[in-house]
This record gives sequence, C-alpha cells and structure tokens, in this order.
Amino acid sequence: MTKSKSAHQNDDGYASEFLIPFFIITAVFAILLLPLIFHQSYTLPQENSEYATFTSERIGQTDVPIVWGTDASDKSALGKVFQFTDSKPFNISGSHWVFAYNSGVFKGLDTLLKGDTIEITSDGIKSTYKVVSSTVGTVTENYSNILDNQGNNLLNLYDNKDTLYMYTNYPLDSQEETQKKLVIKAELIEQKNI
Repeated sequence: MTKSKSAHQNDDGYASEFLIPFFIITAVFAILLLPLIFHQSYTLPQENSEYATFTSERIGQTDVPIVWGTDASDKSALGKVFQFTDSKPFNISGSHWVFAYNSGVFKGLDTLLKGDTIEITSDGIKSTYKVVSSTVGTVTENYSNILDNQGNNLLNLYDNKDTLYMYTNYPLDSQEETQKKLVIKAELIEQKNI
C-alpha cells in the first residue's frame, strides 16, 4: 500500500504552506537589513574647521583651505573654500559640494575647461578630479539645489560616483549675492596617499 500525499506537500514531504511564508519573511528581512549592513559610518569634521585643501593650476589657486560649513561671514572668507555640510567629507566617497566667492578663490572658475584637474588633499590622501561640465543655473526657492534652463538639478547630493561640485555667483563680476550660479562638475580620476 502506498501513502498518498497531502495536497500541501511536495515530493520531499515539506509542506509548501510553510515554505512560502518563510521565503517571504526572509526576503523582507533581507530588504530591510541589507542597507544597515552596508551603511558607511564616519566622523564629520568639526563645524567651521579647515579640514582639507583645494588646488587648481588653471585658476591659480594652491592649497586653499576648505572649511567644513557654510559660515562665510568672516573677513578671511575670500581666501577660503566652503563645503556644504550635507555633502560627504572628502575622506568618504560620494558627492562633495563646495563654494567660494566669485571675487576670491573662485574668481577664475569660469576659465576651467573640460579635462582640467582639481586636487583635494584631506587626511593624507590626494584626490584628483577631472572637470566634466560647466553650467550656469538658478538657485531653487528653498535653496536646496541649482537648476539648469530645463529645470534639471545641477547638484546631486546622492551621486553614486565620487563627484566634486564647485559653484559661485554668476556673472563672475557681480558684487552681490545672485540667484544665478556657475556650477562646475568634476569626477574623481585618481587617489593616492601622500
């Protein structure tokens, strides 16, 4: 006499009614936990501290301090670059947003050409970025981004590539804060310990 299988059993004798929920629960946990497992943790630089340097041969700037924070009210601000604190510090891969005054460090920003390089030094690492685009855009009403003429974001805070975004007031000879900004995008091409 042969045993008959239940309608809910497969050839191995396991009940499929238990396997399906098991796989669903496992998939849900994997989806929820994987981002936590691969999340990068890092220490942010101290607010308003000089933590890196900026160098561009094309615009004649060498080892200019990069300040973590956007308090550019100090008189020495013309000789510094400031980094937006929602972007990644330079020792972490990701999107880096920096700005400087058009009458200071970024006075010649409009002379950068595709292929020109920018060097950032931070924590004993020299990162070289290659310029890939130069675009004029308008600051959004809530100051969260800069848009090109078609309404596309020129800055991407969640860029998967290690990307440097540099921006300043436009036109470059303006003496006041403007809603127009010149945005230069550069992508990482080399990193080395120094």
